[in-house]
Amino acid sequence: MNADEGEAMMSRNAVPIQIAYVTQDLAAMEDALSRQLGIKKWIRNTGYRTDPARTSYRGIPVCFEVDLSLSYAGDMQIEIIAPVSGDDNPYDDFLRTHGPGLHHICIEVDNIEKALQDYAANGIEAVFRIAIPEAGDYAYIRSPAMGAAYVELAVFTPEIKQHFEFIKSECR
Repeated sequence: MNADEGEAMMSRNAVPIQIAYVTQDLAAMEDALSRQLGIKKWIRNTGYRTDPARTSYRGIPVCFEVDLSLSYAGDMQIEIIAPVSGDDNPYDDFLRTHGPGLHHICIEVDNIEKALQDYAANGIEAVFRIAIPEAGDYAYIRSPAMGAAYVELAVFTPEIKQHFEFIKSECR
């Protein structure tokens, strides 16, 4: 692949498909975003626990629990993450450092390992990795120039894409 093809791949895949917020109060963030974005319904997934064999933060295997809430504003998926308990993780760290707010935008990539290599070649390293067999493979990247928010790289399974379509239909 030449440099032009690499640039085309990165820009084609760099379209945000999700905006994610972190909070300690899921209901309050749902309410605030509903009022601001006109969201009518949220779908919650509570008590999600990571598998330390498939999850690392800053290169260290971690296990933690979060509650999630998903909805859509048009075709843009809106995610809210509320950490519950467990090891050090990017959500608790964000809350301690910045308080509740915009945590990451998500872009879908075809090959996460290739995308991570491309970003690493440009000095942008992954700080969080998680593989969820039924949902896909994910990584958070951030360079110092990006400020507080991460970019999430995601490879979705067909099952999670179908689940997202269900959520979108439920939340319209």
